[in-house]
Amino acid sequence: SGLFNINPAMMNSISEYLALNGSTFADADRDIIDGQKKAAADSSGIPENIIFTPHYPEGEVAGLIKAILFGVLAGFLLNFMPCVLPVVSLKIMSFVINAGEKKKIIVIQGLLFSAGIITSFLVLAGLAAFSGHKWGTLFQDRTFIIVMASFIFAMALSLLGVFTFNAPLAAGRAVSKKHGIYADAFIKGGVATLLATPCSGPFLGGTLAWTLTMPPEIIFVIFLSVGIGMAFPYMLLAFNPSLLRILPKPGIWMKHFESAMGFLLLFTVVYLLGILDDSMRMGLVLFLLFFAIGLWQFNSFGSIDKERWKRMVSFTILLLIVILGYSLSFKFFFTEKVFPHERISFSAERILKNRDNGIITVVEFTADWCPNCSLVEKTALGKNDVEKLFARDDVEFMVADITRKNTQAESLMNRLGSKSIPLLAVLPPGKGFTSPFCLRDIYSAEDVVDSVNKAEKFITEK
Repeated sequence: SGLFNINPAMMNSISEYLALNGSTFADADRDIIDGQKKAAADSSGIPENIIFTPHYPEGEVAGLIKAILFGVLAGFLLNFMPCVLPVVSLKIMSFVINAGEKKKIIVIQGLLFSAGIITSFLVLAGLAAFSGHKWGTLFQDRTFIIVMASFIFAMALSLLGVFTFNAPLAAGRAVSKKHGIYADAFIKGGVATLLATPCSGPFLGGTLAWTLTMPPEIIFVIFLSVGIGMAFPYMLLAFNPSLLRILPKPGIWMKHFESAMGFLLLFTVVYLLGILDDSMRMGLVLFLLFFAIGLWQFNSFGSIDKERWKRMVSFTILLLIVILGYSLSFKFFFTEKVFPHERISFSAERILKNRDNGIITVVEFTADWCPNCSLVEKTALGKNDVEKLFARDDVEFMVADITRKNTQAESLMNRLGSKSIPLLAVLPPGKGFTSPFCLRDIYSAEDVVDSVNKAEKFITEK
């Protein structure tokens, strides 16, 4: 034991040394941790000190005037995009019905249809400016899809003659035949806009990417310009009703046309059903059945020619059936399932590993509610040349699914300078990682191949 005798003075010195250096070591550890935090990943999973400077082939929107012009053009082109086809019946129907009316009625209805479009865009601008909503993200909300599908389903049943909707009680006076056609035009304009929001057409992606980084007043101006662009054809028809002369005169054909429009609206309902997962999809089907029963009884016993108390009772029964149907459909028979394997393969950690291992990462940002995403998957990503490209060992393809809220994927989208989908990001390895090649809106297989070829030169660079 004498070998380990240490005098008290030496012991005190050692204690002071350890205490001092222990503090130093702890401070050093904290410095290291703080340094790591500075280089830590944000919600995208990519370190914040990595600054992306993406390349977009169409160029960037810069300046208010250019954004307004592109906004008007993008809004006009939305009328011709695939995602708008399911709601074309809403637009056509308004003007077919107008064809035999007086010019004043045609003008007012056309302007109100346009006003409905513009109003919806202003609402979307408010959501974007103050709530951070991105283009199309309303369709991430199951409740919105259920309400929208139910509304379109009711319109389809009305056009097919299953029932005729008559607002009960005091509301009936507000939507009399004279005023009801005007309310109908405004509502259809708004609904047409909301159903078009899953789609991003030419010029729209770049315009929104610039706009959503601006102050609220700029956001409202650009969204208003997009709304004006989309509403332009209908304002043109409103002030030039002579263009409607190409349509046949009102007659029995209109009854058949209404039925055809009803079936087109049912296609829209099917499209909305396809957005939901399996459990919610079946729940919505059952709920729509309850809803149809409620509307049928309301048509039979609560029509405008019935006594007031009967209309009140029938409307109350309709509400009870809707509430009961919703509870049974979504709370009892069909509940949301938890799947053992996620469909999302996007991984920020793997992207960083690919960067260091000389592998090109191709990330597709997509969603089930985005028709244009399905379009480019079939016309561009599904081509043999592209599939062979993705099969290479030095190329890895990932899917970032934002059908539901996906904070990590949406954060990376923001850092890549995009606010809408479709979006395809080709991230080169090594030094080229911070300058990815990005394609958005509608792109071709040739665009994908060209972007990967540009990224290929960085594979051999050290």
